[in-house]
Amino acid sequence: MAKKRIQYVRYRDEEGDIGRIKRQQKFMMAVYEKIASAQILTKMPGLVSEIMKMVKTDLPVSDMLAMGGALHGMMKRTGRSLQNATVPGTPELY
Repeated sequence: MAKKRIQYVRYRDEEGDIGRIKRQQKFMMAVYEKIASAQILTKMPGLVSEIMKMVKTDLPVSDMLAMGGALHGMMKRTGRSLQNATVPGTPELY
């Protein structure tokens, strides 16, 4: 199943990068909604361990959790969900 998800977020359709970015934004929104649910929060320590096996970063887990907590708190405080935007532009090859 994870392989299909990766294919989904990496796939480029007739919209090229813009379509791929839209799919990535949609995927990240679905991930956030899933991990913010009550039944997932109790499983967070095990999930963090599994996620760290798949993510290469120099950001400490404590900082990632702090950012996630800040984002969740901000969304609860404002009553808003995540919003995505794409800045218009013209693609250019270098």
